[in-house]
Amino acid sequence: MVTTLDWGCDRVGASPPTSLHLPRESWDAALAKTAKAWAKKCKFKHNTNLEIPGKMHPTFPRVGENIWTGTATVFSVDAALSDWFNEVESYDFSTNRCTGMCGHYTQVVWAESYKVGCAVHFCNTVEHFSQVSKAAHFVCNYGPAFSACLLALLLLWHSSGSYEPSTLPDIRDPKFIEECVETHNQFRSQVNPPASNMQYMSWDPDLAKTAKGWAKKCLFKHNTHLKEPGKAHPKFTPVGENLWTGSLPVFTVKGAITSWYNEVKFYTYDTRKCSKVCGHYTQRYTFAFKTGIDEVKLVGCLNNMGSGNYPWHPYTSGAACSGCGGEQCTNNLCRNAERDKVIDNSKWRPDWDRPACDEYCISVIVLRLLLLILTILATWLIPKYWSLAPASG
Repeated sequence: MVTTLDWGCDRVGASPPTSLHLPRESWDAALAKTAKAWAKKCKFKHNTNLEIPGKMHPTFPRVGENIWTGTATVFSVDAALSDWFNEVESYDFSTNRCTGMCGHYTQVVWAESYKVGCAVHFCNTVEHFSQVSKAAHFVCNYGPAFSACLLALLLLWHSSGSYEPSTLPDIRDPKFIEECVETHNQFRSQVNPPASNMQYMSWDPDLAKTAKGWAKKCLFKHNTHLKEPGKAHPKFTPVGENLWTGSLPVFTVKGAITSWYNEVKFYTYDTRKCSKVCGHYTQRYTFAFKTGIDEVKLVGCLNNMGSGNYPWHPYTSGAACSGCGGEQCTNNLCRNAERDKVIDNSKWRPDWDRPACDEYCISVIVLRLLLLILTILATWLIPKYWSLAPASG
């Protein structure tokens, strides 16, 4: 376990600016025992004894803690530590403030913490994280912990920008759309080896409808209609998909997409093989040029035009834009004004996501009610009319 934690122990590239006094962390068996004991409880919440002297460690009065939970099939020590470290994007060193979740990052690079102990436990279910079953529940404890006062300030600053269920962005939110598209294109433009034919990715409202429909189901499994014509998009077949699931306080669009991109370290372009999970990375670097994302509750879903993932290379390597065929080259990406148009087929939506009674159903019900009312009026008025009519004779 010590060797697998070398990434975290070295704390490479720990902070901007470079630290002058960051010691190398070393393994602590007592911290590992505490981490194991808490991991076995399968609770997605912090140990309630972190600041009670003697409860967490025989020497350190306070102990820090990071927790990672996910499906067992995607777990690795490196992936968990990378997720924590990547919160650096939400931390401003000059102001010591967070624009998003960054407490895991600050704990990983906290200079005064020089001991670490970690443990992972398999949980059929995790309390407070019910959307994932058969999970790897990973806990790391650090000693000594950083200031409880600073932790409170970081949490306060983060909470002002975190999402609540009622504030999750809608698929029509311009800022949300811009962040989704820009983050994808940022990573697509910097692949290594360089791509000769990487297309600029633009928003597709119909893919977003499909993403939203599937995200609402809160299932951590892929959409079963991706390869069925007309089921995931009115034109594209098949459709690719990435999923991200996590707690609301941790969620950001950039964080989710970054976690997919970070699988690049498990992918070898020359052999087209993965040493670990890398399908989310390869999906994002196929010939896809349309994207639609939605986050509902705790589920994130990405749909791309064009399915990625083996047995082909996700793109053709070569000088950037050399394979664009005369199209405009923008930031190493091929752009085409016609292809980039945002077209919303307002009459289309995935039939598996339609309500029990859609617009057509409602129209039929209304017409039937009108006919029923007219029939009742007719049966009431006609006898009256005939009784008032003069008799012939």
